[in-house]
Amino acid sequence: GLNTYSGNRLRRIKLIFENNMPIAYKRIAKASNDILINEDGSQLIDLFGANGTTLLGHVNESVTSHLHSQLDEVWATGTIETPVRGQARSLVDSFFPSSHGLVGFYSTGMEAAEFAIRLARVSTGRTGLIGFAKSMHGKSMATAFLAWENPSITELPGFKRLPYPSAELEADVLPKIEALLRTEEIAAVFLEPIQGSGGGYSVSPAFAKRLLSLCRETGTLLVVDEILTGFYRTGPVFAHRHLEIQPDIVLIGKIMGNGFPVSGVVADRNLKTVPKMLPGSTYAGNALAAAAVIGTLTTLGNLDVAQLSQAIEDKIRAAIVSLVSEHYILRGRGLLWIFEFKDSAKAEFFASQAYARGVFVGHAGPLARLMPALTIEPENLDRAIDIIVDILTKELD
Repeated sequence: GLNTYSGNRLRRIKLIFENNMPIAYKRIAKASNDILINEDGSQLIDLFGANGTTLLGHVNESVTSHLHSQLDEVWATGTIETPVRGQARSLVDSFFPSSHGLVGFYSTGMEAAEFAIRLARVSTGRTGLIGFAKSMHGKSMATAFLAWENPSITELPGFKRLPYPSAELEADVLPKIEALLRTEEIAAVFLEPIQGSGGGYSVSPAFAKRLLSLCRETGTLLVVDEILTGFYRTGPVFAHRHLEIQPDIVLIGKIMGNGFPVSGVVADRNLKTVPKMLPGSTYAGNALAAAAVIGTLTTLGNLDVAQLSQAIEDKIRAAIVSLVSEHYILRGRGLLWIFEFKDSAKAEFFASQAYARGVFVGHAGPLARLMPALTIEPENLDRAIDIIVDILTKELD
């Protein structure tokens, strides 16, 4: 066992595990708005945004003031209601039409997606589910199996995974969806309007409208996952507004707490929650999460979000989208931009070079993501863009 290993060997094992990432990231000790401060005092312009959560920047004053105030009141009460939870629920509802309302708060996107599965199955009396390849709904067996091949599980009864219906594939995928829906065995279709972890692909408004129509005809629920794209990440308040549809269920999270763990499920008010759906969990809707929601959504309501977002998008479009390269394709809009490189080595090189020059971008496999904060300082955005353009145009070959 490990207890018999020498101290030197244990230290070597520890180093192997701590340095298992190709890019040797330093530990982050502090952060302020769009700046990350490493343990050694070096600084980075943050275009990663903590997996796309900190739309209002790190340690946002309004969010932290709400959290500080709540710390002295109550933290968690289980399923028992609190005034702060009710206030947060009302704020969330204000972002949706009156036909829809918050069913419940949760702690992670995965937890919200899991509840949406139970909500759909119990409401329809069906067990079938449709997901699309390379989407991201969470990393439980059920939510992950909707989106990608899992080494730990090869089959889940009733789960169907189809290619994501991007522009070049929707004509092939739509008949397959229709055939499955016509069986009247499918409880819900899970759709990311823009694939945040799958290359930035999106569906067309025409496809989304046809999908919703088929769901209505067959008694199937349409679940749109806005965990990453919701609350202005892609321009409008929700990405499904681009598609001119109103889904039955919308998953929300990430930005809603500006980095504090919180998610939610919003549903058509005709869908009633019953105990069989197992709607609660230990930390769901805790008072601190509710305070973070209030601070975040109140702040968003006081900003000219459209103007700030458009100004950032315009700079990215003018400097980066206009570039032509054989090494990558760039997709996105608003404050979500995804490079799909031809190979993982190029993506890693791009991310590592940006990091070495003081810009932190997201990176996984052949993908790299830019997710700037709405509150990023213009001069920091300009500097980050200059560095990225320099790498893309001079160093990739």
